Amino acid sequence: MSMLFGDTAWVLVLLSTALGLGGITAVVGWTYDIQRARLPEATRYNDLVPRVKELEEKITALNGERRRLDQAIQDRDRKAAEILALEERIHSLKAEFAGLSGAEQQINDMKRLAAEAAESYSVARAELDGVRQAREEADRGAQSAENRLANARREIELTEEQVRAVTTRFVELEAAVGQLQTDRARLERDVAGLGDQQARLVATQAETAGLETRKASLGRDIERIEERLSTATALLTETQQASRRMEDERAAVAQSVAELRGERERLEAARSEMAELLARREALHAQIGALEERQSAALARIEEIGTRLRTLADEKTGIEREIAELDGARAALWDARAEEAAITARIAAAKQDLETIDRGRSGRGADGQTGAATGNEVDRELRDLPVCLATHWPQPHPVEQEAEALYRVTEHLQSLKLSYDKRTVLAFHTALKINDAAQLAVLAGVSGTGKSLLPRRYAEAMGIRFLQIAVEPRWDSPQDLLGFYNYIEKGYRATDLARALVHMDPHQTADLEIKTAEDQMLLVLLDEMNLARVEYYFSEFLSRLEIRPRFSRDLDREQRLGASLPLDLPGRSKGPVRLFPSHNVLFVGTMNDDESTQSLSDKVLDRSNVLQFAAPTAFGAAPDGGSSVIEPRYRRFSQWRSWVKDTDALEGGDRHKAKAVVAKLASVLEQMGRPFGHRLSDAIFAYAANYPRGNGDAIDVPLADQIEMRILPKLRGLAIDEHQQSFEDIDKLIREDLHDRDLADRLRGLVERQGQGTGQFNWRGYNRSGG
Repeated sequence: MSMLFGDTAWVLVLLSTALGLGGITAVVGWTYDIQRARLPEATRYNDLVPRVKELEEKITALNGERRRLDQAIQDRDRKAAEILALEERIHSLKAEFAGLSGAEQQINDMKRLAAEAAESYSVARAELDGVRQAREEADRGAQSAENRLANARREIELTEEQVRAVTTRFVELEAAVGQLQTDRARLERDVAGLGDQQARLVATQAETAGLETRKASLGRDIERIEERLSTATALLTETQQASRRMEDERAAVAQSVAELRGERERLEAARSEMAELLARREALHAQIGALEERQSAALARIEEIGTRLRTLADEKTGIEREIAELDGARAALWDARAEEAAITARIAAAKQDLETIDRGRSGRGADGQTGAATGNEVDRELRDLPVCLATHWPQPHPVEQEAEALYRVTEHLQSLKLSYDKRTVLAFHTALKINDAAQLAVLAGVSGTGKSLLPRRYAEAMGIRFLQIAVEPRWDSPQDLLGFYNYIEKGYRATDLARALVHMDPHQTADLEIKTAEDQMLLVLLDEMNLARVEYYFSEFLSRLEIRPRFSRDLDREQRLGASLPLDLPGRSKGPVRLFPSHNVLFVGTMNDDESTQSLSDKVLDRSNVLQFAAPTAFGAAPDGGSSVIEPRYRRFSQWRSWVKDTDALEGGDRHKAKAVVAKLASVLEQMGRPFGHRLSDAIFAYAANYPRGNGDAIDVPLADQIEMRILPKLRGLAIDEHQQSFEDIDKLIREDLHDRDLADRLRGLVERQGQGTGQFNWRGYNRSGG
């Protein structure tokens, strides 16, 4: 560092010496010019030879000093290279810090998973307790049912014994009755056979009377047996009914047992699941412990990196001061070089004076313009065709309806195996159509989602010329877009965009007398536009586009001048060149969402339609766009303009609904501290009027698109907790009024997830399914 300061002091001494010499030379030359002017013309140039020799010696000395200053500049460049290396190291450290932030986020996710596992464990434990209680109750019910079954079985056994006894007695009585009937028949035969034996009859009358008595007794016995048989039959019926009831109860008990077995199996499964949860819990605890150790190490590493970053920042500040000093030295060197150039010019003039002294001529150039670019050179730079217009397209597209042209675009994308849903293509097409109301279409998202391919392939299929401009991180002025005047080379260097604006302007505002690209169109893509601050290099351009008058074929010069970009160039006698961005030039920008890029300001968002490409959820082959085989034909700008509609095309219910939606959005965003004005509301109406809709299609789709493209990007950075009700109002408007459930679900999911994370809202877009 001390060496660098020593070099700087040395450079300053050299510069002061050079400036002193230059001052002395100027004073001497001025004095000599006065004296020479007083001499006669014949003797005025006698001392030119020694003067020339003296000036040559001074030039030699100045050349030595210039070489030393060049060495100082080389040292400064080396320091600048070291600064760039330090900046790259800072970027790598920031990336490492971002990775550590990812680890901390992973720790938080693991803690949340552990909490969810603990909650699942408590729920499973409660379910297990319920299952245990149900099992105990089922066991008690099963025990009671088994007791009842045993009692029923004993009753059945007793009843069966009684039935067997009664049945045996009944069989015995039936046998006795049969025997008695046999005896009666035999006796009756005997009485019939002894009819003539009166004596025997009388003798046997007593026996007959006894038999009759016995018969009566047997009859009463039979009646009693029949009563008992009836009773036994009734008892048997009751026993059979009881048996059937017991069978039903047995089946119910068997079913209860089967259910209890199922409960037991579920209980065993719950026990297994609980064991797995316990194992997972232990594993999560182990992982949390490991991650906490990693977090501690990461925090220590972050602290170390912070210390290193502060050290590097201090070093960077010192180096920047040295660079500023070297820049001052370089400016002084340029002044010295300018002085050297003036001295060289004076020497050349003096030599010419020596050659023409006899003729009495001064020796200056006829035009008197040394070192400045002529108007012809500037005009020639702008007359050259840019690369995007150099290829000749001989034929225009045939006249066709807007739907036919969009179908051609869709077919072209499919032939190149590019997957964009229909709604995204229509949204991009409509955003380009309304460049009177919204001057820029922005395709945003993570890298590798096909943002740059869509504008290129759309332009090919639609028949629009295409100019891609790669934005660089160091851009900080409109000159990076339009070119600049190089004061060292004494010339203007035009960019392709400046040349394209001249050739695409049908009004020839630049007054260069060239043949314009008549009735053709150009799409300009600012690729990775947020690598630099958009407000620095594109703000003036965007303002000119905004104040550009509405499209008309008969715009007079006064109407165009206010929206023109002047190029004030030295050496052009006609005055500044006026670049008018005509309506046939469409502007698109792509931007990546990462830590190395800049966010868009409200000024840019208010003048842009932002199509946010969400990160893919399913991964296949990366979109490479293939190679185009479409026949080059140009789309007539007059045909394109025939598709553009005025906002008066919204009529009846569509206009009423659009006004109602805009009014609700204005109220909600006013509460959120992000109000909008007439510019944005006019752009919403223009988009809704120009969105390609079939007969009977509702206006809900373009209005939902505008909430996604114009409103949600404006809410970046808002605290979700403070504006929870406003986010719910937007969700309700999208879900219930515009019937876009997918968009509403995506918004709700982001609000919930980001509310639990950073707490700030950032719209990330989402992948539609098409349609």
